[in-house]
Amino acid sequence: MSNSVRAYPEPLRTIAANAIGVGFTPLGTPFAHPIRLFKIVNTTNQIILISWDGLVSHDIVPSNGFVLYDISSNKTSNSNDWNFAQGTQIHVTYSGVVAPTVGAVDLVAFYGQN
Repeated sequence: MSNSVRAYPEPLRTIAANAIGVGFTPLGTPFAHPIRLFKIVNTTNQIILISWDGLVSHDIVPSNGFVLYDISSNKTSNSNDWNFAQGTQIHVTYSGVVAPTVGAVDLVAFYGQN
């Protein structure tokens, strides 16, 4: 019996530049599993703000940049591990006064399972 945990991807979440509103807009669907690692890629022509609650800015992703959240990819067991909770919804908006006109924001997420 192995104590190792395998990584499985959730479906890619994408929002086109022209769908990103002045207020926070959901980026795809909520996480279907407890997430160990996820990456947000911003291919738009504007700075993007990230929110976990849809109300407050929590992080920033530069234009044509990305951010990687890896809090437990090296763990060997699901017990007492940190994760981004199942059901978490990530939201995005743009920073500044000009809306993005090209590109998209993508979210790639992985969960662990024995």
